[in-house]
Amino acid sequence: HAQGAISKQFADGLKRLIKRARENGIVPIVGLTYARGDFNEVEYEHTRRMNILINSWDVPSINLLGPIDDGYGRWARGFFPEPIHPNAAGHNEMFHAFVPTLFDALDAGKPIPTKSTATGFARVRGNERSPMTLAVADTMRSFSMTFSVRAEGDGTVASVGGETVGHKVEWVSVPFRRGTHEFEGSTLTPTGRRFNASISIENGRWVYASAGGNAVTSPVPGADGQWHYVTLTHYVARGETDFYVDGRLIGTIEERLQPDRFVLGGAGPDWSTAVSAPADYKEWMIHRAGLTTDEVKVLHDGTLLQSSLELYAPLADDTFENRAQSLTTIDVRAGAVTSTNE
Repeated sequence: HAQGAISKQFADGLKRLIKRARENGIVPIVGLTYARGDFNEVEYEHTRRMNILINSWDVPSINLLGPIDDGYGRWARGFFPEPIHPNAAGHNEMFHAFVPTLFDALDAGKPIPTKSTATGFARVRGNERSPMTLAVADTMRSFSMTFSVRAEGDGTVASVGGETVGHKVEWVSVPFRRGTHEFEGSTLTPTGRRFNASISIENGRWVYASAGGNAVTSPVPGADGQWHYVTLTHYVARGETDFYVDGRLIGTIEERLQPDRFVLGGAGPDWSTAVSAPADYKEWMIHRAGLTTDEVKVLHDGTLLQSSLELYAPLADDTFENRAQSLTTIDVRAGAVTSTNE
């Protein structure tokens, strides 16, 4: 009960701040609640719940938990000098959760995105490598890619390209009061090695083939002509990628990635010999943060989460527009994708 009361007090106070900002001609942007080194399970649950609540308000927000969560609401190892605050590496990863063109989009009067009610979708047939591509200009590390897909056969449905990230943890000493304070400090550095990870359907089953070549496979049928919701979510600080189908966790892979290209409907690079699945797509989203199991479930149940949302393309008509509060656009290969309403 105490936790619930604290949460309510926090939410009410935040709403008052947002209202006062707007009354004074200030455009508010809210940072979501984030980790602490001493959180217990109850506090983590309230943190997750609060973030989903703020996502439902008519105010842009930044998902600051997604980049640095260790999976229990605490800081990932090497990203904090003491329980309350992140270190430089932690701040750096949280900074990447800001959608770089959010401020430009707000300047241009772009409204907060709302869930599309249109019934159309994008149809991919044939074997174009990159039917729909989102190129990432500014550094992205933690991310989530979500889409809805209806496949009629085996093949690749999506891919992610970029560089792998090296990870080093060292002891750091800083002057503190009358002595020194020692803590573990992480350094994340792009390796320059390219990777291409993919989500595909093989023998009718879902497969995520990771950057390092390991794969997770699902017993859930994929090529069954039904719509399925898919989320691939990556937490760079804790070095983990989670693969979800229809809101259920299929599996987890240890890796650290810095993606710069997302492809829907194909394997991506020209050198790939993978074949595209004959499939239809809608509701394509890219978030600049890892998503919790709760958030994935909410997303798959049809609620839009706008926090740190770089791309929201309903794919419901032939404009392929991005409704997120960002100026990012997707590159659509003429002839490879058709808009349909069947």
